[in-house]
Amino acid sequence: NRHIKTDFSILLPVNDDKQIDWEYMENYIKDIKENTLNKLADSLKSFNSLIGVSLYVIKLIFLFIDSR
Repeated sequence: NRHIKTDFSILLPVNDDKQIDWEYMENYIKDIKENTLNKLADSLKSFNSLIGVSLYVIKLIFLFIDSR
């Protein structure tokens, strides 16, 4: 497709040895997941009794997603 850009670079973090820092990226994504889960849990606390969804069920959903 002529509308799709193909001439771009993606910069990745590197460690002191100038190798791709996979550990940093893994921890970064884990932090994003954890922060997202915490924000979701905080948002649903006030609605929990209305919609009948417990925080336990939400955590199980995230665990299921992580296992994929």
